[in-house]
Amino acid sequence: GAIFVSIVVAAILAIIAASNIRRQRKDLGIMKSMGYTSKDLMKQLALSMLPTTVISSAISIVIGSIVYKLFWVAGFGCINNPNLPIMIITAILLVVFCYIVTYLAAGKIKQVSVTELMTE
Repeated sequence: GAIFVSIVVAAILAIIAASNIRRQRKDLGIMKSMGYTSKDLMKQLALSMLPTTVISSAISIVIGSIVYKLFWVAGFGCINNPNLPIMIITAILLVVFCYIVTYLAAGKIKQVSVTELMTE
């Protein structure tokens, strides 16, 4: 289950990164001509996705703990509190995973050529 979810998340992030690169192609070329390396631009793109990832992970912790408690009440008639440290560690790992996937997907920035953009 977790492997399938991670593959889906990776595919979605790759699509988002590719569309950002296509949309910002001219700006990325200008930044490359100013001396930014592809790795700098890849880090910048990956970091631009982090606020959304952190917020969605925090929301998932809150909703996940509510659903967990409701499941225990409905299924067993008792309240069982979720293990908060494990949920926080999982959210941090999700943020790191999303950063790495976005960074790797941003590798298409290397294909942006300043010379090609100047001839257009």
